[in-house]
Order: sequence, then C-alpha cells, then structure tokens
Amino acid sequence: IVGALVASFVLTKTAEAHIRKIVIEKKESPAFGGASFGAAGQYETLAGRAYGELDPNDPHNTIITDIKLAPRNKNGKVEYTVSFFLVKPIDLSKSSHLMWQDVPNRGGRVTISAAQRNDGDIGLSSGWQGESSGRTVPGNDNDWVIVPIAKNPDGSPISGLVIG
Repeated sequence: IVGALVASFVLTKTAEAHIRKIVIEKKESPAFGGASFGAAGQYETLAGRAYGELDPNDPHNTIITDIKLAPRNKNGKVEYTVSFFLVKPIDLSKSSHLMWQDVPNRGGRVTISAAQRNDGDIGLSSGWQGESSGRTVPGNDNDWVIVPIAKNPDGSPISGLVIG
C-alpha cells in the first residue's frame, strides 16, 4: 500500500502556474471590530486579485482540458485572474507563521476561526471555480477565478460531452 501511495504522488500530473501581479482592492485594519486576539493582537483583512499565467506548452499543464485552444497573451501564455481574502495579524512578528490555505467549494469563503486568530495564525481563501465568477470585484462572501474561453481554431465554440 505504501508503495502504491508513493507511486501515485510521483506519477500524478500537476498543473503549473505563475502569479505575475497581486492587487489589493480592499483593506480593513483593524478588522473584527478592533478586537485583539491572544498574543497576536489585532488583525486586518486584505481582499484583492492575483493575476497569473500558464504555459500551454508545459507538459505539466496538459492535464487542463482544452488549454491548447485557449487564447494567449503576447508571450504565448494563458492568463487567469483569481480573487483572494487574507486574514492576518497587523504585526506579523506576532503571528504563529502558520497559514491556513482554503480553496472553498463553489466560492463560499472560509476564514480562520477566533481560536486560530488567538494562536496568531494567518488565513488565506482563494477562488478556483469559474462558475463563481459572476462578480467582478471580490465580494464579502465568495472567491472566484476568471479563465479565458477556449474556442476551436476556426473561432467556433467547443462542444462535447460534459460528465459530472
């Protein structure tokens, strides 16, 4: 069993992406009504967007359906935008240096609990589902990703069986 688990980790394909710009669109400092949490003290929240790109020719990215048909920027990369929400102590020297990364289902934002804030933990929620991208600005309660719409080489829509 252990050998099978190791093989699954070694042989599993993963996509590779790079963030090229981060924009903070909203900052609340102090957050949580100015409450203080344990030795970490007061917290602040940052909401914004991260702009990234993928190389459609990178073998790691072949796992992404139709990436070869997605529009590309001038560098030949496929661009995407993802929202994020960060909860952190105002004074990072008081943090636990532990960050919780939540990638919520259907974009429903998850933040760290008061107990985790009392420990000085940092919380990051980010989007990954395109169907949650109905908003153009990160909301108070959801995160999303915006990806390009792939088309056939002649510009026509891609059609096929959807399973799920």
